[in-house]
Amino acid sequence: MLKIGEKIKELRKAQDVTQEKLADYLNISFQAISKWENGLALPDITLLPKLANFFGVSADELLDLKKSENEAELRRYEKEYQELNRKGKVLEKIELSRKVLDLYPRNYQWMLNLAYGLVCYNSTTEQIKYSQEHKFKEEAIGLCERVLEDCTVDSIRHSAIQILCYNYPDVGKKEAAIKLAEDMPNMLICKEMLLSHIYSGTERLKQEQNNLRFMLHFCSSILYLMACDKELQQGLSVEQRIKILDTAISLNKTMLAGDENENLYNSQLSLYYLMMAKLYSQKMKAIWLLKICCCRKNAQ
Repeated sequence: MLKIGEKIKELRKAQDVTQEKLADYLNISFQAISKWENGLALPDITLLPKLANFFGVSADELLDLKKSENEAELRRYEKEYQELNRKGKVLEKIELSRKVLDLYPRNYQWMLNLAYGLVCYNSTTEQIKYSQEHKFKEEAIGLCERVLEDCTVDSIRHSAIQILCYNYPDVGKKEAAIKLAEDMPNMLICKEMLLSHIYSGTERLKQEQNNLRFMLHFCSSILYLMACDKELQQGLSVEQRIKILDTAISLNKTMLAGDENENLYNSQLSLYYLMMAKLYSQKMKAIWLLKICCCRKNAQ
């Protein structure tokens, strides 16, 4: 009951209703509604049936009486999602996210969960083809745009911005991506860095370990791109690309032992080894071509 003002504001925003419109319906002043939503006052109990009817919800939902039950169910779904994530089962993550959104259509975190699954289904040629046929990227962009339009939680909005910045350029919206990126804070004032300065003792050590794990993952991913991405490998020989990829593999291996995301890192590591095999194949091909040329030259 103490948070009924937050619920009224949430329902009002979701249905695009102004305070004035709701006040007219209830025959009260819009200032009274403003006080409810800011936690300065509570609505009279006699208004609850009218409020529930206006928003088309039950009194239980208006009072959030089922909130704890819903939160417990969402935690179970989140645990299942994380388990699928660790096992690299992307399509199953997408299916689960759709199921949860059918039950909780305005849950912004699960909109993000679905969007992440949709944009991550691109590890193989078959996945890319399937993703394009089913317009996964466009759906993910639509979800994230909805999050930015309706959600007020900064952490969720920032994740949506990340997905949009990564994917907007692929649909002809590079300038929109740049604008979103330029409005974001830099790396030195991110959550992880700030917490490492706030904590002390064991908490600080754990945070710094997490920061190190993240940075190792981040650096290994960049090195992998430098060895594989055509835009980033300009001027690099095959031998140099092999050395860069070998460094990425070494960094990645430091995160594997005993890590809760070990299966995820192993999946990434398999891609690194696959690219390493391709590079060695190119190197051997070049060596054989050189030998053939030398043999032909000597023969002449």
